[in-house]
Amino acid sequence: KPWRVAACNFLDVMLLACMLVILDAGSLFIREDDGHTTMLICMLFSGVMVLSILTAVCYGVGRHFMLKYRKQFRFFLCHQKIAAGSMARLLKMELQKRGSRNTTFVDCDDLNDLTRLFSYVGQDTETFVILGSPDILTRKWCVGEMCTARSHGVNTVLLRWPEFVNPDYDFITKYDSIVPDISELVNYNIGLAEVQETMAWINTVQTVDVPSMVSLEAMEHICSSLTGSLRFPSRAGGAESPDCIIVSDLDNMEAAATAYVLLGLMVPKLVGAERNNMPTVLQKGRPVSETATAALVICSDGCFKQLEFAEWLLQVAHLPDCCVLPIIAEDGFRFPSPSYYEEVESMPQLESLDLRIYIKAIKA
Repeated sequence: KPWRVAACNFLDVMLLACMLVILDAGSLFIREDDGHTTMLICMLFSGVMVLSILTAVCYGVGRHFMLKYRKQFRFFLCHQKIAAGSMARLLKMELQKRGSRNTTFVDCDDLNDLTRLFSYVGQDTETFVILGSPDILTRKWCVGEMCTARSHGVNTVLLRWPEFVNPDYDFITKYDSIVPDISELVNYNIGLAEVQETMAWINTVQTVDVPSMVSLEAMEHICSSLTGSLRFPSRAGGAESPDCIIVSDLDNMEAAATAYVLLGLMVPKLVGAERNNMPTVLQKGRPVSETATAALVICSDGCFKQLEFAEWLLQVAHLPDCCVLPIIAEDGFRFPSPSYYEEVESMPQLESLDLRIYIKAIKA
């Protein structure tokens, strides 16, 4: 492929092929034959060459105008970083795996000039996607993006978390007292009336329900709903005895999303490795492999109080050759204090565990 653009490669092949045919036809003049047929062949392929050039020029001009008038981003993900930061990153990764057409912008990708985000939404976005975590409607910058999407008529989709509550009349009428700092958006020509209209508008946009359990199958469904196309998962199931496991609290959506983001970042680096060397996110009901040599533990708020997470951590602690790498998934995570261990010991759901070893594993 001598050219970086596929169309140029096709044009190059076509021109060279036609040129070779014409040169070969010229050799027929060496003998005393009727040159009429040869002349027709040369004219035919010369015409093909000219037509190929014109087709390539038309393709280039058409593509130029298509890119000029097409929006820069197909999707803009509006999200609350604390509650849906990892989910936004995972969704962006999954959307972009479906082709270069699915350009996706996460609003935390460019925080140098927050006012520029409104321009991205209004002028450069085809579909505005709201990641509907419970408190997103109280975040002024997210609300500002929503107001911009409504005023510019941008196609909008709400991904509704299980705990998300649609704004009702009381919420809308008392919004300025619920979110006092919303008045700062006045500097960007967004007043309280526009915000209240946007809150009512939220109830009318297309909605996609997000399951409480994050999985690759759930992400496939969400991506299919956003892109309007079906894609059959190409991933094979995880290895029966993986050497590397990712342990997370699957009941915590952000922790589970962090595990899948980590998986998505690692797998391309291990292409060509043996099947058992590929990392695997542990699923509910699946024990830790006895051959595991590495465990990536996603640390999230309250993870050590979850029974299944505790069982996995205990199983890892009993593996003599398994190294553990803790990964902090949330800004609010704090490593346990002595009082925390006392709280763990008094929790009824953990009574069936060997708490002495479990606490020692947490401390390690």
